[in-house]
Amino acid sequence: MTQNITELTAESAVVACAILDSKVLDDVAFLSPQDFHSDRHRAAFTELVKLYDAGNSDLVYLIRSLQGQKEFAGSSSSSYVAGLSGAQVVPENCLQYAKAVREDAKKRELRRNLADAQTLAESDSTTSKQIIELINQQAADAETHDPDSGVCRLADALTESVDRIILRSAGKHEGRVLTGFDGLDELTAGFHPNELTILAARPGMGKTALALTIAENVARAGDGVLFVSLEMSRHELADRLISANAGVNGLRLRDGSVNANEEKAIAAAMEELQHLPISILDQTQATIAEIASLARRIQSSLGLSLIVIDYLQLIEPDDSERPRHEQVAKMARRLKQLARRLSVPVLCLSQLNRVSADAKDHRPRMSQLRESGAIEQDADVVMFVHRESYYSQNDKDASEASIIVEKQRNGPTGEVSIEWQASIGRFKNCELERFREFDEYAGGFPQP
Repeated sequence: MTQNITELTAESAVVACAILDSKVLDDVAFLSPQDFHSDRHRAAFTELVKLYDAGNSDLVYLIRSLQGQKEFAGSSSSSYVAGLSGAQVVPENCLQYAKAVREDAKKRELRRNLADAQTLAESDSTTSKQIIELINQQAADAETHDPDSGVCRLADALTESVDRIILRSAGKHEGRVLTGFDGLDELTAGFHPNELTILAARPGMGKTALALTIAENVARAGDGVLFVSLEMSRHELADRLISANAGVNGLRLRDGSVNANEEKAIAAAMEELQHLPISILDQTQATIAEIASLARRIQSSLGLSLIVIDYLQLIEPDDSERPRHEQVAKMARRLKQLARRLSVPVLCLSQLNRVSADAKDHRPRMSQLRESGAIEQDADVVMFVHRESYYSQNDKDASEASIIVEKQRNGPTGEVSIEWQASIGRFKNCELERFREFDEYAGGFPQP
């Protein structure tokens, strides 16, 4: 008995191809038995994979293994196998059949997800935020590429790499954004698409001020920025930008004691800043799924070149029942995935534990990243903003500061000198020194 290809479903075509040539199972390894809607095709595919892994492609074994299963109760497994073995399929086309099976499976999953969301929406005890969170999470989980999209030949990768090198030599760095801090840009060549950068410091050290300045510098170059502020309101961020650009003491903005000249400076700063392509999300609670959803919308409508998140430990976890270090590790991993999915750099702020404050030299290190050692694993760059004067009661507002790059996956580590302007909460370039590179074989920071 033979079956014409027009009579076959994509699922039966995959099984038929595997019966005719078991080697096609290597090409469709992305499929799982759960992707099959038909119970019999699911059972047959499962057994075919088992036999292939065992180095056995004898159809007699397949028939015997299927005969005792509930999916074939009351029917003949030998007739089933004989029918598909005579099917008019081309094993070389199995990948296309498998993609159709996976697509159908994704649609079924989406329909189930929508049904779950509708059930949740009909419950009086469910909030709209919970429903939105469920939908966002399900959409993120369903967002996958074609099975073979991540595979390429080395020759193709080399060609693409050389093309990028030539463009960079001509001054064209696709997707790269410069921080505006000369020493840091010289050390890191800026922030790059697909990369996660962690900026860490103790509370009060100025990490928000530095991140906000970087966001402003990127926006001044015409590149869109999403600034996710989980701690400060949009009004506090706006006050900081106005203070820094108008040169007006931040305290005077808060107590309303600005004079006429300062009012003019504020108006001029306002006129200059309002055209910058910066979007602000200032929710006190936001999950990575919500951040990703907003970032995608901004990217498609306004353009997006940098995502800044302030800060990691305030992101709402997906599963609040898990241990805290697991929650933080998962969030760091998903931020890296977000950077790759949108092909934009992500700058995420992070707190340090109290060890750095209690240490004699106060110098921050990756081992002090708060609540999870996994943060440094997923980050492409880990850097710290440090002001030694912060620990001095007599000189807390001294201008000396530095950016310490302790990890850079694709470049050197080093320390960049910058200047801290305490009265306006602003960092700026230091003209005295650009950066000094650490000895990559020294095993840590250079000794004074």
